Amino acid sequence: MKQQASLAWLKRRSKTLRAEMTPHERIIWNLLRTGELRALHWRHQSALGVYILDFVSHSAKLIVEIDGSQHAKRKQLEHDTKRTSWLNAQGYRVIRFWNCGTKAAQNEIWLTVHAAAAQTPAHVRMQRWRATDQKSAMQANANLPLDGGGGREAAGGGDRAVNEDGAFGGSNGKNSGPHPLSRAPRDSFPIEGERE
Repeated sequence: MKQQASLAWLKRRSKTLRAEMTPHERIIWNLLRTGELRALHWRHQSALGVYILDFVSHSAKLIVEIDGSQHAKRKQLEHDTKRTSWLNAQGYRVIRFWNCGTKAAQNEIWLTVHAAAAQTPAHVRMQRWRATDQKSAMQANANLPLDGGGGREAAGGGDRAVNEDGAFGGSNGKNSGPHPLSRAPRDSFPIEGERE
């Protein structure tokens, strides 16, 4: 009976925490639903055993925890060590980030989680997601009109950057100079002291 009450409390607490997501958790939640990580079906504030996890992918057996300053205190560190040991014994890998760094280090966090997930059997899900995503992007691009959808000329008029024959120039059809990416034989405005 006591265990059922404890499980009921965990479920209620998880639901409350999901509804009250911190700004740092929102950042990580969005990161975990970006790119290939999306294929890992992340859960937020989910109970496992007697613990509530910030983010967990059961398919990758990966847990991401966002720690506030209270996690630097000795008593909390001991609790986190015990908790991580139990989660490791269940086959999960725990990755921890300080919440104060979540906004500035989003790319590094995504890459860290991606690298950890790539070492799990769930990496196949990520590869399958990437292949499907690339295929749908290629199909969408193939359906785009080659002229940008506005006819031969861009809306609003103006000169074409490249003439029909491929030469760079204005509307008069005459080449008004070298292609912008070519090396001009001589700068028309040399940098002072470079050459006269």
